[in-house]
Amino acid sequence: MPDLSYTEIKQKSSLSPEEAVESICFEYWRFADIGNSIKENIRAYVAENLEDGKFVREWSQKLGIMVWDAWRVEE
Repeated sequence: MPDLSYTEIKQKSSLSPEEAVESICFEYWRFADIGNSIKENIRAYVAENLEDGKFVREWSQKLGIMVWDAWRVEE
């Protein structure tokens, strides 16, 4: 039988406004053409969501790990 275990990974980043804009553009370049108008919209979004001059992002992920010990399998 496999052993299943789960863990939650939480992360938090605090970026300057310009770092935040560049980070967001880098994350989405594969999905959309990041032209000047989109970049300006991202800049506006970042500016509206600053906390003490920093753009703070928090997220969490759940990671599942399955371990199968083949040496314990009976023939």
